[in-house]
Amino acid sequence: MNMASYHFKKPPFSATICLVIACSILASLSYWQVQRLEWKAQWLAAIEAAYNPQNSLPDLAIADFNDKTQQAHTLFKRGVIEARVIDEPLLLIPRTNDGVSGAHALYPARLKTDDIILINAGFLKQNDTVPRLNNQTFRFIGSIRAADSPNVFTPENNIQSGRVFYIDYDEITGFYALDKTLPESVFYVDTDFEKQGALTPHAQDWRPSNNHKSYAIFWFLTLLTLVGVFTARFVLVKRSTGTVT
Repeated sequence: MNMASYHFKKPPFSATICLVIACSILASLSYWQVQRLEWKAQWLAAIEAAYNPQNSLPDLAIADFNDKTQQAHTLFKRGVIEARVIDEPLLLIPRTNDGVSGAHALYPARLKTDDIILINAGFLKQNDTVPRLNNQTFRFIGSIRAADSPNVFTPENNIQSGRVFYIDYDEITGFYALDKTLPESVFYVDTDFEKQGALTPHAQDWRPSNNHKSYAIFWFLTLLTLVGVFTARFVLVKRSTGTVT
């Protein structure tokens, strides 16, 4: 029977340098995800507080739509706005609500300060009548958020049809011939309002995904796998000790 043992040898210098660099990168990625996990938890707590019915809602202004203290994709402010709808809506398609197909209704509206914003007034089933809200003033309750970004599979808009697949602020500004530039954020109505008709306001359950713990574990396990492969390839050497009969 052949007997074997293992001993350690000095790994190649170049391979060791590559391992150190790779491990530094993977450890940094894992630590970065841990930091983002803590930040996301704080953000989610703030969102939960905003949806708490016991907390009073602030009146929002154009400065809240253009808040540069927050990154665009993390913007979230819930409150009340008073605005006058100034035109017919665009339909943002395709959208679903409880498994039902339909669209979101996007209305341009003017604040008391004369600034113009974009309001996502809620979900509309296919073939339902679009509420005519133009030239009427409402108090809307909801939240300011960034619009969903298009991806490589999102079709191009044909805005002249009155239906769009994604929100392009410049395109919408030109379509309505607005005299003000739209802020790059949207007000999502999440509470019933007067004359909403067939519209269903957005559910008060919007939360950003929080997968940073999984990402942190993934990068750390990748680091351990790399160290294991390096050790098996360059450090541990199998050595035969002879034959036992």
